[in-house]
Amino acid sequence: MRAGVESGFNCYTPFLEPLHFQYYASPRFLHCLEKNGRKAYEIEFHEHPPAGGLALTELVTFDSPTDKVLDIGTGSGVIAVGIACKNCSSIYAVDISATECNLALRNVLRNSKDKSISVVRGNLASAFIVNAFAVVISNPPQLPTNDSNADVRDFAGPTGYEAIDMISSQSKNCLIVGGKLWLYVLGFLGVEERTGEFPSLFERLRSTGFEPHVVCRLRRRISQSSRVWNVISLIRALYPLSDLARNYPNVQSYDTFVVQALLINK
Repeated sequence: MRAGVESGFNCYTPFLEPLHFQYYASPRFLHCLEKNGRKAYEIEFHEHPPAGGLALTELVTFDSPTDKVLDIGTGSGVIAVGIACKNCSSIYAVDISATECNLALRNVLRNSKDKSISVVRGNLASAFIVNAFAVVISNPPQLPTNDSNADVRDFAGPTGYEAIDMISSQSKNCLIVGGKLWLYVLGFLGVEERTGEFPSLFERLRSTGFEPHVVCRLRRRISQSSRVWNVISLIRALYPLSDLARNYPNVQSYDTFVVQALLINK
């Protein structure tokens, strides 16, 4: 076990590609260490470590440490805490769930980042004023489902795009022109090109005034306990050209993307 990691923590590697930090997870906590072994931060999580949040945390960049940042759907607060460790000093972490806000606040305090991060309960970006932020970041729910009672932390709606569409629309209002929207996106939805009958992510973002590009593609490991398997038949029906559909049932990993979109038109 690496120095600085408690006994009982196991190496956690959500992606096939190596990332900057080294991660060690227990059933409830995740320790994030730099390559030299120095502890960067630690978080508590509910059910599983937030892989998408970790990818965004590592890859997001800023023009200035004073850029005002909004983390939509903060959950455990991993994105807010992680970017605060990059010396970003003005972060608002919002979530609609009181339970998630309490978890995020615990993690903010655990890492002594309460001077940089404000945890706010609200519905996406609707609680914030126009032209308030230089950067908006989100790892939204993206799994499709027809179950209206499905867990909103993972399941978005009938197509999987429902939360992304709301976030891009609201982000347009609260970002300054030239501001950036960062998203972690599951590749089966169709990022640069369509994988089914629905418009791709790039088509959707361009229609709302953003110019997107892929920052990184990451192959994400998949296990039999993954919630993706709960809706794999729906994914195959909606997105038959996706790698998940084409490689089924021999799926061991799938494409995910970190996307940055520049707001060019209000």
